[in-house]
Amino acid sequence: GVVGQVSKTGKAVLVENAIGDPRIIKHEDPSLAVRSIIYSPLVYNDRTMGVLVVANPSNGLAFSETDFSLVNSIAEQSALAIRNSDAMNLRLSKSRMDADLRLASEVQELFLAQKFPDCKGLEVSAHYTPSAQVGGDFYDFKKLSSSKFAVSIADVSGKGVPASLLMALCQTNLRHYLTKSRKPSDVLTRLNQELQNRIREDMFITIFLAIIDTQENTLTYSRAGHEPALLSSDSKSTKVTKLEGSGMAVGMVTQDIFQEVAEDNIVEFNPGDVLLLYTDGITETESIESEEFGLPRLINCLESSNEFKPADINAKILENLDSFSDIDYERDDLTLLCVKRV
Repeated sequence: GVVGQVSKTGKAVLVENAIGDPRIIKHEDPSLAVRSIIYSPLVYNDRTMGVLVVANPSNGLAFSETDFSLVNSIAEQSALAIRNSDAMNLRLSKSRMDADLRLASEVQELFLAQKFPDCKGLEVSAHYTPSAQVGGDFYDFKKLSSSKFAVSIADVSGKGVPASLLMALCQTNLRHYLTKSRKPSDVLTRLNQELQNRIREDMFITIFLAIIDTQENTLTYSRAGHEPALLSSDSKSTKVTKLEGSGMAVGMVTQDIFQEVAEDNIVEFNPGDVLLLYTDGITETESIESEEFGLPRLINCLESSNEFKPADINAKILENLDSFSDIDYERDDLTLLCVKRV
């Protein structure tokens, strides 16, 4: 039709006598018949956004060339107004998004420990770099007694305010249940029961939780679908062990299934040993060739820096990550929590 033609060519059309024009659809009701009509494209920066159609002048006559010029002028101004409106809506949308991201970042910052309690026999350091969209990573270190300490790291699926609020809810409940039980699997099972009906269907939380006993030189841990932590032993042949074990992410399965697969594992944690907790933002960072940093590289970093202090171990990992990664790669949150027996 004429509208399609005008939209495609970007050229306005004046039909003075529409009744005799075969391109114009005829209406059965004479009072609704189109007698004269103007089609003018709404164009901005050579892009057609629509077509302005004006029919039947009020004086009952045909549209004139003067009318045609006036309608084209109105179409130009309308196109500019639409473009400005779209730009304003984009700015408002971006402003709202920026406000959401600031809020998410502030919530996250409130719950991530900047300092750790003094603890005899342990050195602790954490690093967190949020992604551009702000995710739901968190870490925590809690003193339970003079010789027992809880360390945890988690990754909430999703981004922005929902992920940050769920992170805050998860960490608060995790700390609460650590006062009720010293078994990591029991703590995570209670956490799943508390949160399973409060988490959106499209969200879940992976967690690694460990309790360190400096008196018994042990580390008891449980995994809720999270990446295995790494344990570096202080020996001549420095060996890094992946702390694996069964377990499902919090909020992903029903309580009976979660409880069935949750388990505790106990390993030695002696002076000189290093525990490294991390989120998948570390291992999934990509190079310019789209190759992932991966677990083997992370293990190599830990093996080569085992004698360092935790803060220096984290710095070494991040240095290797920067050297490896593509500068334009949109990274996920980068989170590390390193604990060393001294």
